[in-house]
Amino acid sequence: MALNRLVRLPLIALLGGTGVCAPIDGERGAPGAVEARLDRGAPDFGTVVVRAVDPERPPCVEVRAGDDPDAPPLAGRLVAAGDSVRFVPRYPLGDVGAIRVRVDGAEHRFAVVAPPVPAPAAVVAAVHPAAPAVPENQLRWYVEFSAPMREGEAARHVRLVDAAGREVQGAFLSVEEELWDPARRRLTLLFDMGRVKRGIRTHEEAGSPLEAGRGYAIVIDSAWRDARGAPLVRGAVHRFRAVAADLRGPDPRAWRISSPAAGGTDPLDVALDGTVDHAMGLQMVSVWRADVPIAGTVRLSADDRRWHFTPTHPWVEGSYELRVGGALEDAAGNSVSRAFEVPADARIEQADGRWVTRSFGVRPSR
Repeated sequence: MALNRLVRLPLIALLGGTGVCAPIDGERGAPGAVEARLDRGAPDFGTVVVRAVDPERPPCVEVRAGDDPDAPPLAGRLVAAGDSVRFVPRYPLGDVGAIRVRVDGAEHRFAVVAPPVPAPAAVVAAVHPAAPAVPENQLRWYVEFSAPMREGEAARHVRLVDAAGREVQGAFLSVEEELWDPARRRLTLLFDMGRVKRGIRTHEEAGSPLEAGRGYAIVIDSAWRDARGAPLVRGAVHRFRAVAADLRGPDPRAWRISSPAAGGTDPLDVALDGTVDHAMGLQMVSVWRADVPIAGTVRLSADDRRWHFTPTHPWVEGSYELRVGGALEDAAGNSVSRAFEVPADARIEQADGRWVTRSFGVRPSR
């Protein structure tokens, strides 16, 4: 169900683990009972409506899932709609059995009938880096899906295991808000940075998640649910081995540019000096001519070691620029501007966010 669609009403407060006691803007209606319209087929799924008891004293509202008395309040949006206060949960509730609404200490319980589970359709489309070997100071991973996924479930369904199948405990950084792209089809996973970066106490005590010379796998189980509530068609296992740490960032000066010919839309091919972060590589390298960006599509290949740009319109003979963001990183967190291991107070030649420029020419067509 599409619980994440914003309700286009005046925002009153954001529920994030506590009840809400907030002034309510807009019109006031007559005092009334708590209502719950739990239509699993509706875009917002379950609407809890609380009418103001006292126009001069806004109610304190908490909404919990299930019957566990220790369950924390749900995250969601509390908005004003005419004569009522409306709560819309941020995440799909799943098979909770009931929801409990507490208004100024008085609790109201409503049964929730679980909908039929849709047939599985989504699969893991890719894991990046896709290379069979990664540096032991690897920091960032991307998991791509064929369809939008449900948020808040990664910690339960993704594991790092060693060659013997033993889970590497505490490998991934625990985050309150998962790092999804807007379409919820690509998830960014981070290893615990305190364990990856040397010289930090966590690294000294717990060690890096990866050790050079050993084999590992990222295991994704099929119970992970998509945005419709259906599990994956199948799980996925991405195997790789760790090699020596990568302590330097990408160097655009060492990239080899293969120029296309004018009059066509053959891709501009760039051989990189190493791997780049998959998502950043698609966003932070661009082609310009006379200070105007050239429209086109970008892709990476060869395990993120080659960058390709196909223009929307045919190439015109002349001079062009390849612009590379100084903040472009490899997957170990080393950027064009500075290595991940460089102390924060160390002097660097170029500030993050600046451009590194390479010139190239488009040759005449034959």
